Amino acid sequence: AAATGYRLGVSTKLGRLATGPICAMGLTFVAAGTGALPPASAPVSAAQGLAVRLATPLLLFGANLRAIASRAGRLMPAFALGCLGTVLGTLAGWAALRGPLASAFGADALKVVAALAAKNIGGGLNFVAVAGALGLSPAPLAAALAADNVMALVYFPLCSYL
Repeated sequence: AAATGYRLGVSTKLGRLATGPICAMGLTFVAAGTGALPPASAPVSAAQGLAVRLATPLLLFGANLRAIASRAGRLMPAFALGCLGTVLGTLAGWAALRGPLASAFGADALKVVAALAAKNIGGGLNFVAVAGALGLSPAPLAAALAADNVMALVYFPLCSYL
C-alpha cells in the first residue's frame, strides 16, 4: 500500500492533491474493508509488537546520533512546545469527553487517550509501543487506529489545500 500510495501521489492529479501517504491510507482502508487484510487478532498484534521492537533499534543503527543532536538542537524548543500543546489538548479532551470515552472503551478509555497522545507526539511506533505497554485490548486498539486514520484522511488533505 505504501509503494502504491506513493506512486499515486506522484503520478495522478488526485494523488498529488491528496498526497502519497493519504493515498496509501485510503488503499489500506479499502483493503481492510474488503477483507484483503486480516482483522485484529493475537497473531497480528504479535507481529505489530515484533515490528516495533525490531524497527526502533534498526533505525538507530543507521543513524548518526551526533549529527542528529547538532541539527535537532534548533528544533527542540518547537518540538517541546508541540509536545506541551499535545499534552494540554489531551488533558482538555479527556476532561471534556471522559464520559463518552468511558462508555465506549470502558477500562481502556484512558489507555486509548494515552496511546493517541503518544502517537501525536512520536508517530505510529509510539502508538503501538504505548498501547502494548499499557495492555490495550484489541477492540479499542483497532477503534483508536481507525479513528486516528479517518481524522488523518481529513486533516492532511486540508493542510495541503490550505
